[in-house]
Amino acid sequence: MSCWQAQPKWATPTNDMNKLPNNSEVRAEQAASTKLQTLKLGLDIHAESIVVVRILDHSAPQPAQKFTPAKFRAWVQTQLALAQEVHSCYEAGPFGYGLHRELLKLGVKNLVVQPVCLDEHHKGVNHDKSDAKELALRLDRYVAGNTHALATVRVPSPEEEQKRIHSRQREQLRRELQRLAAQGRGLLLTQGYREK
Repeated sequence: MSCWQAQPKWATPTNDMNKLPNNSEVRAEQAASTKLQTLKLGLDIHAESIVVVRILDHSAPQPAQKFTPAKFRAWVQTQLALAQEVHSCYEAGPFGYGLHRELLKLGVKNLVVQPVCLDEHHKGVNHDKSDAKELALRLDRYVAGNTHALATVRVPSPEEEQKRIHSRQREQLRRELQRLAAQGRGLLLTQGYREK
């Protein structure tokens, strides 16, 4: 007797196989029941928007998403429920360390990194999405143990940051005064006058 004849019930379309869930339902159910080990977020920060590229565990980077700062904070809270650890990083810049402190309070392991040229392939195309993707890829390597993938910045306390602001502002004003004095002397020289 052949195997087809031994189990005739499997040959009909109205058998028990129709009652089994399809593969996508099974995968969605498994994804909902299992928590990811790590989730990495590469952030490109701007005044009006934050561009995010996400890497789930050891997968490829997902497409970039753009958020307003308020919507980003709400979105990060949903990401914390998806993984055991959430890591993020962004480049140090004019926005200070307020976002860093907020992410730490939420439970995200955030790093502030030194700004670098993220266009390693010299394509001449440098935009928010590619920057966020490159930061996410470097963060993935850093979390995996390659401490040379990112150059981190020591985040000062709020008090240290306030002290820095005053000294930096004073230095900027001093340089601006020197620049304007040199510009004035140059203008006098073009008119035939020499400062004594």
